[in-house]
Amino acid sequence: MSRTPQTLLAISASVASLALVAGCGSESKSATSASTTAAAKPGTASLYGTYERDVTKADIERTDKIRSEAGPNQEKPKPDHVVLTIAEGDPQATITATGSDGFAIAMDMDVSSRGKLDLSTYVYPGKGAYCGPDIPAPASYSWKLHGRTMVLRAQKDPCADRDSTLTGKWTRR
Repeated sequence: MSRTPQTLLAISASVASLALVAGCGSESKSATSASTTAAAKPGTASLYGTYERDVTKADIERTDKIRSEAGPNQEKPKPDHVVLTIAEGDPQATITATGSDGFAIAMDMDVSSRGKLDLSTYVYPGKGAYCGPDIPAPASYSWKLHGRTMVLRAQKDPCADRDSTLTGKWTRR
């Protein structure tokens, strides 16, 4: 079987392209890992992880004075076991609260080593949002870690449902 110079050139170019793509993929993976690791702000890395707690009737009643269920499809939350995932991201960190029924609400967040956690926008507002469209999404919380326990406290949150869910003691899984 004989090959023309054009055929050999085309085969060589294809092999070289495949080698470049394969090489780029392996470099890209390590670059992604490095950038994700670099995304953590100094003093905040220990906060990232998965926590859980039981949201009680008392947690929900504590925020009744600021609660408004006037928006469409809004209802007062019920006591539940909630899993909270605080994930480092590139470019944005997120906080996701998931109830025992699997319903999850995720928000973009910014965290500081001075114990401040700012929630900005919903990751998937069409899938889940606290307090509906009438209550602005931004909120500020303080955070403290004590061993495996994280304590969150609302500093400024106009949304009673989010406040009653997030404020409290969380245990790291």
